[in-house]
Order: sequence, then structure tokens, then C-alpha cells
Amino acid sequence: MLNKKSKLIAILSMILIVTCIFSFAGCSESENQSNTGGDSPSISADQDTNTKQPEDPADKDDTETKDEATYALSMSFANEKYIETGDASQHKLVRKVKGEVKLDGGKNDEAAIKAAIEKLRKVPSSASNADTLVTDKFKINKVVLDGDKCNVDISIDNVDDLNQFDEQFFIYQVTDTVLSSFSNVKSVSFTVDGDTSDVLNYMDISSAFTADSVSEFDSSEAE
Repeated sequence: MLNKKSKLIAILSMILIVTCIFSFAGCSESENQSNTGGDSPSISADQDTNTKQPEDPADKDDTETKDEATYALSMSFANEKYIETGDASQHKLVRKVKGEVKLDGGKNDEAAIKAAIEKLRKVPSSASNADTLVTDKFKINKVVLDGDKCNVDISIDNVDDLNQFDEQFFIYQVTDTVLSSFSNVKSVSFTVDGDTSDVLNYMDISSAFTADSVSEFDSSEAE
């Protein structure tokens, strides 16, 4: 009788232990769900702050800069002392005067050469003993590149107003500046109002001018 009673107590004890185990597991799961908000996890303030918001077009910077090309120039001017005295011991040109041309819209060698020639109309303050004979007597119509050849088309209001110095220094200031500033150019020719011409008034322009032409013109008797 005692043995049966003991067995019954043992069985009831086992049932009680199992019941307690399952009850404890159920409580733990319920607590976890309550801590995590069930199936809808909460978003922290940091997470919400870092959420990428769509850009407002009004917030965009509209100051976009266009492409700009800068050309370094090595410009040539007339030697003021030679102009004043005609001293053959003087060089005729003041060479390698630094300058630059900036173009909106990117690289364009023909436009840059035309702009470089226009800069020869004014002597920069950095050039000493320099003058210019690239004056309003000469209008630059256009510049055309063909391989390593450059053609400068000009207009002259009254060719009879030109003297020999006007023509020589215009031709050689332009030629030396173009050849020294644009390494891809090897010769410079001149046309008048779109037509080839043998001479201006004094200067023979039937052939293209080269670096050798400039050196020969600029040489002095002192050398």
C-alpha cells in the first residue's frame, strides 16, 4: 500500500515539474514579445534621423560653372627703342611676354589664337621698353587652322595709311606670338578679306611666315 502511494506521489511530482517548466517557458516568450513590440519593431531616433530624405530641387546649387579653357601665351611686342631710334644694334622685338587667354565653352584653338592676337593691341605693364603696332588699322576677321598651318584673315580700312613699320611689326608680332604660344602651329599666313595677296603695301605676304622668318627679322647687327 505504501509503495503504491509512493509511486502516485512520484508521478504527481513529475507532472507538476513538467507543468512548471512549460509555464516558465511561456512566460519568457510572452515577455520577449512585449519587449520587442511583437511583429512591429520600433525605430530608434538615430535610425529615423539617418533615413535618407528625397532631395528638394530648390536646395540644389544652380551655380554650375561652364567648361573653361586657359591658354598660356608668350607674346611679342615691338622694341620701343628700335622704333624710336632705328638703331640696328637693337633687337626689333620684345619677346616672350607672358599672358593668358581664357575661353568659356572649352578648348578651341582657333578662337584662342584670335583672342591672343587681340591681346597684342595693348602692352601689358609687365613688358618694359615695349610698344605695339597691332593697332586698329588692322581688323582680325578670323583664324583658320589646317594641320600645323595657321591662316589669319585681316581687313585694312585704308592700306595707304600703312607704313613699313606698321606692316612689319604687325606681321611679326602676330607670327611670333602664335608660333610661341601654340606649339602645334608651325607657320602663319595672311589673307586680306578672304583673298590671297602678294603684298600689303610694303610687306610680301605671298608666303607663310615661320620661326626662321621671325629670327631673321629680329636679328640685330650686334650679333
